[in-house]
Amino acid sequence: MTSRFKNLADILNSNPGLRDKVFQEFEGKNASLSIFDELFSFFIHDHKDELIAKIKDTNTLPLFCSLIAELNSARIFARKGCEIKLLTNNYFRGPSPDILCKCPELTFYVESTSLSDSSPLAKIYDELRELLRTKPFEVNVNFHENVSQPRFSGEEHTEQETLLEKSLDQFKKDFEQLIPESPRREIKTEGITFFLTPTKEKPGCLGGYSSGSKFPKEIFEKFVTVLLLKKAKKRENFFDSARNYPYIVTFVSRNILVDAIDFHRLLYGFIPRLSILPIDQETDRRARIFREEEWNVIIRDKQNYIPRWQDIEAAAKNGWTDFLTKIHYIPNDYTYLGKEGLFLSEPLMKNVSGILLVRKSMESHFFPNPFCDPEISLVNHQEFFISAL
Repeated sequence: MTSRFKNLADILNSNPGLRDKVFQEFEGKNASLSIFDELFSFFIHDHKDELIAKIKDTNTLPLFCSLIAELNSARIFARKGCEIKLLTNNYFRGPSPDILCKCPELTFYVESTSLSDSSPLAKIYDELRELLRTKPFEVNVNFHENVSQPRFSGEEHTEQETLLEKSLDQFKKDFEQLIPESPRREIKTEGITFFLTPTKEKPGCLGGYSSGSKFPKEIFEKFVTVLLLKKAKKRENFFDSARNYPYIVTFVSRNILVDAIDFHRLLYGFIPRLSILPIDQETDRRARIFREEEWNVIIRDKQNYIPRWQDIEAAAKNGWTDFLTKIHYIPNDYTYLGKEGLFLSEPLMKNVSGILLVRKSMESHFFPNPFCDPEISLVNHQEFFISAL
């Protein structure tokens, strides 16, 4: 297997214990190994020594996944023309960021973290296809809440994967006993119910899948908040000159249910719009009058109706007017800030210049922080971070 993924194996050979754990954990998961190999190949020529130093600092699979998040982040900035340096854990002889980025007009530090992919179908898809090669059945899958509810921490993620594997093993035992003439039936396991319908030809096929779980908004927000504040606090221990450079925190999400809307709401808060529901002409006329009156009250008394208005005004004076208008922190189009997000509500967030969300390895969304410490503000580099990434 190591010969097939040469770049990955070449770097992992510097830490044989980790190498064995990675190839054991991802045995048969060639798609994941190919992604890792391609990512390592991007850095292996110009940053091989830095990669090896990072690998030597990495002794567990969770830390390896964190390293993959760092490399995904570094690749994005490298492709935008930044000179990057992968930093070791003791680069500052104390708490250190993950990446140093040097661009023609800006130098900044990057701290990366990852959100786990808890998509259960992705984890069992290949094995189900392999099982169906020799049996003529269509399999429809219903994931129980205990395996389909998104998990964000590494410990919860591991527990969920264990339950998935256990459910698949239970299914295999019953499935092996089936013959082509078997009637339609269901196989119920601890985490999954499989519905099997005989077909006339081999191989069998996967049908649809369903789940009763909902995206756990409160759990997501609590987990990301704790992670983010931990990363924000890290900057307080940087030595003085390092604190003068912008500090970006990246979230590399392998969870397909997490998107930019979730992060926008968490970071910028609740931003309602005074809307009108059209019913009839007279009702519409009265609603417009009422909306105009309500809107004028808000505009005349921003201090009482818009949270932290003084901070918003100060940020606008520092060059953030256009962006604050775009996100409706400066009220416009009957839309205004109803409840502030983390950038305003948490004092530690002054340490963070902005948040980069990376989804599906390459899709990226940047959220600048207009309220960070002045020395790390990106007010003069908004175009690079918002448009270029």
